[in-house]
Amino acid sequence: MPPPNRFPIGVNAYARKESATAKRILRPLAERGSAIAQFYLGLAYERGKSVSESEVEAVSWFRKAAEQGLAASQAVLGTRYFIGWGVPQSYAEAMNWSLKAAKQGNPSAQAILGTIYESGYGVPQNFILAYMWFTVSAHDPDFEPGTRRNLDEIARHLAPAQIAAAKSLAQQCLQTGYVDCTQAPQVARRDDDAAVSTKREIHRLAHACRSQ
Repeated sequence: MPPPNRFPIGVNAYARKESATAKRILRPLAERGSAIAQFYLGLAYERGKSVSESEVEAVSWFRKAAEQGLAASQAVLGTRYFIGWGVPQSYAEAMNWSLKAAKQGNPSAQAILGTIYESGYGVPQNFILAYMWFTVSAHDPDFEPGTRRNLDEIARHLAPAQIAAAKSLAQQCLQTGYVDCTQAPQVARRDDDAAVSTKREIHRLAHACRSQ
């Protein structure tokens, strides 16, 4: 639903850090179902002075926008679940919301997926998928410097053929508009255990995508 005309006024108030004004203007728009107004209202509550009340409101509005498919809000929820900020920490929920946002091209969510796979938080550690998601995220100029450091670190755990496979998978993901990010090319692995782990995780991720 496109935001009504007062929406820019509310966003400008948020940008000026006038949270009370932003909330007053954005709330009626958010209550009428504008996902982008719900997102900015969540941001305004995130800046609130009463931490407990503001966090509950912020998460509530972020969730409403995320459930309408707004990638920015899905990415925020994914990050919040990843670190346990205003919600119980849940790597499963972090993966769920980050994947939804990542498949809409959100670079922040793509970087979170890279971190999840690099560290093995809630999923089997998988450096190929971590390298792939960080490579995809790095296509955003604002994220390239930070993700480059992650890529250099992950590369230390991969053979050249595995890096080539991850880059090929990232290119495939980008070329298909983030639709096909799960079918890895067949390459030689460092060992049989890594091959089995990667194959199982790719099938699991593919099933999760089809279930959305």
